[in-house]
Amino acid sequence: MELDELKTAWTQYNVNLEKNLKLNEEILREIKLGKAKSEMKTPLRYDISNVILIFLILIFLLFTLQRHSAGTNIFIVNSIGVFCYLILLFIYIKRVLLFNSINFDSLSILTVQKQMIKVKEKYNVLKFFELLLIPFAVFSLGVLLVEIVKGFNLLNYLHGKNLIVIITTIVLTIFLMLWTFKHLYKKKFQNTENFLKEIEEFEKER
Repeated sequence: MELDELKTAWTQYNVNLEKNLKLNEEILREIKLGKAKSEMKTPLRYDISNVILIFLILIFLLFTLQRHSAGTNIFIVNSIGVFCYLILLFIYIKRVLLFNSINFDSLSILTVQKQMIKVKEKYNVLKFFELLLIPFAVFSLGVLLVEIVKGFNLLNYLHGKNLIVIITTIVLTIFLMLWTFKHLYKKKFQNTENFLKEIEEFEKER
């Protein structure tokens, strides 16, 4: 009789242990997925702010475009600026959609990891074009701001101090972007992948 009771108790213990292990696994999974999702919110918010900023700059460029005669050098620079910022707007909107496409609620960690790989690949392509456009975008905006604030055409004074200031501004902008890529994107991607890897390894050990 005591043996039967012991077996029953042992069976019940195993059942409770299995339930606790499952519960702990689900809690761990939710915590890690929550951290992974939180990491990706930073670049998402940053790109949403970029969309708003670029949209406002485009409105400004389109407004100033009407003030210049077609064919003049500043009209051409303004037009180039509009073209560059239109493409940048597309890039940032595309990135926002990319980050939102990651389904952290997927039942399969492998699926989430595959989505992360695709997002990173597409992000790197968009980043390449962004870096190509930035020098032209910064230069065109700078020319128009100088004309409005200082009242003269910077294109007629591209030498000496003015040229140094322009080159320095473009170099600093690119440096700031590279720093942002490293700390707001690459680092967040890596942290997210690490959290997903921890879940994958835990599930393999079961």
